[in-house]
Amino acid sequence: MKQLIKLKNISKIYKMSDIQVKALDDVDLVINEGEFIALVGPSGSGKSTLMNILGCLDVPSSGSYILNNENIETATEGKLAKIRNENIGFVFQSFNLLNNMSAVDNVSLPCKYAKMRTKESRRLANEALKLVGLENRRNHKPYELSGGEQQRVAFARALLNKPSILLADEPTGNLDSNTSKEILDLMCDLNEQGTTIILVTHDRDIASIAKRKIKLFDGKIVDDLQKDVI
Repeated sequence: MKQLIKLKNISKIYKMSDIQVKALDDVDLVINEGEFIALVGPSGSGKSTLMNILGCLDVPSSGSYILNNENIETATEGKLAKIRNENIGFVFQSFNLLNNMSAVDNVSLPCKYAKMRTKESRRLANEALKLVGLENRRNHKPYELSGGEQQRVAFARALLNKPSILLADEPTGNLDSNTSKEILDLMCDLNEQGTTIILVTHDRDIASIAKRKIKLFDGKIVDDLQKDVI
């Protein structure tokens, strides 16, 4: 199995006036291509900080981060933006859709920022919507879609550039239990198709769908369990 991510001695310190807060403390982690991982832990455990570093939204204070054979911790802002665009898809608790735009236009929005031709961007957006089972709803606006459908649009947008990693931060937080199950089933399907998924959640039941569960506490990894022993 191909190694996708390697963290070595990763620490993150936030400075607030005269106080230093160590959000991550000497973290080592290896993630292979095709894994489905849940990051769990109480508020303040460091899971959101770890997610931000894994997603190249932040850089560590010390340590080494290798992603797809690239050294991340020394990358410039421009390089980090390029890595995010090419390698990482993000899904959050809020859907972050524009109500005046159709599903296909919402999904294709990153292509417009990248100045891609409209025909090509719509082709990619339609492919992504088909992947999440919404090809027949592509012309509907967010207010015409259910909560679960809106989150599927958000997943399609995250998958537009065929990223090697999908980061999902509390993706069912705004959904009811039935709709949450639909989204969890979607993540399982995407993982079966080869997408590496890192799910951040505080909910143990939701975390149980992952094949590997990593628990953080006080900025350290305190458990790293495979599915057969979860």
